[in-house]
Order: sequence, then structure tokens, then C-alpha cells
Amino acid sequence: MPDPILTDTAAVGEGLPFTSPAATGSPATDFSVALLGAFVSRGIRDIVVSPGSRSQALALVAAELERLGLVRLHVRIDERGAGFLALGLAVETGVPALVICTSGTAVANLHPAVLEAHHSGVPLIVLTADRPVELRGIRSNQTTVQTGLFGVATRLCLDVPAPGAAAIAAAGAPAGHAGDATESRADGAGRSSDAVRAAELAARSMDAATGGRSLDPGPVQLNLAFREPLSAPVTLERSADPAATTTEPPLSHGQTDGSPAFAVSGDVVTGDQAALVVDGGCAPSWSPAQARGVLQRSSPGPEAGHCSRRCRATPASGRISWPHTVSCCRPRTSAAGSSA
Repeated sequence: MPDPILTDTAAVGEGLPFTSPAATGSPATDFSVALLGAFVSRGIRDIVVSPGSRSQALALVAAELERLGLVRLHVRIDERGAGFLALGLAVETGVPALVICTSGTAVANLHPAVLEAHHSGVPLIVLTADRPVELRGIRSNQTTVQTGLFGVATRLCLDVPAPGAAAIAAAGAPAGHAGDATESRADGAGRSSDAVRAAELAARSMDAATGGRSLDPGPVQLNLAFREPLSAPVTLERSADPAATTTEPPLSHGQTDGSPAFAVSGDVVTGDQAALVVDGGCAPSWSPAQARGVLQRSSPGPEAGHCSRRCRATPASGRISWPHTVSCCRPRTSAAGSSA
């Protein structure tokens, strides 16, 4: 049975917010265009980059996306600081942030932020550049085993072979790795293209990071192998196709109606109004409609829509308050039965 998360990747290239450029001569760059474009199409708005040699294609494409006004690019030299910046952006927006770093021991510096995202349920997507399989395990300077470095902290961890059909075959990726493909056929219906593979990776990563099916948001690692040439000049042009628009960023905790679910601590009753208290480590900027959706799911009843409540947040949620007063459905609780 086809994976429902991947059913919208058949027409890859359609719906991207920019026109697909011609091949650059660098599979690393072409794959980076497809991958970051797929992420942007799925709502990614913030990319944090710690520059490095192996990850240069991702960094250059991210800069192009910023030039087009499609993302906010944040450059941080230190990977530890970059990881926590991405973590904070995800907490503030409720949308996964991408953090990109180069290969080797640089990856380990993201571990503290990944652990924090794991324990707090914050959606975070880590793109770690790596050497291709033939350059691993040969005692090169500043290299390490990157796949699985974060252990049980990740909701999804994939070791992605270097792009290019010939490169994938040369890599001899074992079964189960992302990018495995069948033998190519004359009609081209066999091996998945790099663009399709990139779209599938973006779809799986967003689903895992936001808890789309698991309802357990958290960090994701894509370990991306790249061969030389590690980059090539690339210029993107914004698409004129009105259908090529980016989607609304998916909010964490797997809510498909745009109203995220967080643990409701209770009502704080003050006079004729009560405040919904939200306790969670990843509180987004809710619109009145989104806040109303949370209230409606928390305790539906016959009094739906008959009282006015104001959203409040505990310190752990990362917000002081929401300025929205919304119609809600929760029956007012007594002061004795409420919890702050």
C-alpha cells in the first residue's frame, strides 16, 4: 500500500516556488536545489547555516532562496550556536527550522540542541553533509560516523547516498537506506530520480519532525553524502506559475486543521471570563481561529461557542500571553477545580 505521506510527490518540480534550473554539472547542487525547494514548498521559512566545505551546495542554494524572499537565512559560524538558534526559531514559530552543517566533528556540536528538541518535543530538521561511502572509514582527518550520532533523540535518521544515478550505484548503499532504487528500465519507470528522492525525503522529514502521524514531534537528521564537485554556480528564478505556491507551514503535534494541540492545564477563572492555560515547550503564534480550534477539541460540549476566553501560557510554553479573545466551547470550571 502506498505511503500516504509520499502520494503528492509524483509530479516533482510542479508547484515549486521557483523554476527548475538546468543541470549545473554538480549533482550536489542539483540535489540541494530539489531538496531545499521541496522543504520550502512544505512550509519551511527559516534556514540556519554553519558554513563548511562539504555542505557548500546546500549553503549556496539557501542563499538563493533568501534572495528570492522565500526563506530567512541565518548564518552562524559555530554549530552549537546554530543549533540553538534553529531550536529557538522552531519554538517561536511552531514550524521546523532547518540547520545545515558540514561533515566531520562539526556534527557533534549540534547534539545539545538536538537533545533539547528531543526532550521538549520541538520540530527540528538537521541536514548534515557527509563524505560518500568510499571516503568513509579511511581515517581521514576530522571525520566520524555521523549517521545515528544523535542516538534515540531523533524521530527519523536517514543516511542518504550521494546524488546521481551512477553515484548511487557506485555507493552500493545497503538495503533500507534512503535512495535505494530498482534496476533502471528503458521506459524510465524504474529508478527514482534525485528530484523525486529529494521530495520524498522532505515529505518524510516534515512528517516525522512535526509528529504528523506519530503525534510525537522532535528532531530529524538527514545525513547527506556529496561527491565532488561539491558545488556549482546556481541562479534561481521565482516561478510565475500561480499554482507554484508554498503551503502554510505545518504546525507541530500532527494537527491537520491548522490548530495545534498542546496540553491544556486548565481554566483560570477571573470574574465572567476564563483563560485557557497552555502548557508546552513549542507554542506557535496562534491566530484566533487556531486558538478556537484548540479550545473546541479540548472539551467539546453543549455550551460550545457561548463564552469568551482569553488564551494564556505557562512559562514553559515560551510565550507570555496571546492577545486573542475567542469564542470557545469549554464549560467554565469552578475556582476550586481549576489549575494554573
